[in-house]
Amino acid sequence: TYVGNPVACAAANAVLQVISDESLIERATVIGDLLRSRWEEIAVDVPEIGDVRGLGAMVGVEFVKDRETREPNEEFLGAVVGGAMKRGLITVSCGIYHNVLRHLMPLVITDAELNEALDILADVATVASRA
Repeated sequence: TYVGNPVACAAANAVLQVISDESLIERATVIGDLLRSRWEEIAVDVPEIGDVRGLGAMVGVEFVKDRETREPNEEFLGAVVGGAMKRGLITVSCGIYHNVLRHLMPLVITDAELNEALDILADVATVASRA
């Protein structure tokens, strides 16, 4: 049975202890706040950004053809993903229409590393928007 497996329980307790000791819940909040604020800044110059949403460090950026109609823009996201890949940044697209850029980075990422990635994404999104 699966009831009371002591090894699994010990592993779960160890994971919970690391989450607490390393303040990973608080770190997820900091990462999420940084992601949302940076993408909201980028959205000023990139009208294809229709929405920035998420909880904690899991943040999605939805790309649209028009902010009013909210028509999905899979092609634009493809340009962002491709441009980021050329600069060494691997990204993940998701969503039913394949028009959402999903952020799921490790909670131990440094602010410098996160900002470097966001600088790349800002550059490629701005270039794609002007194309």
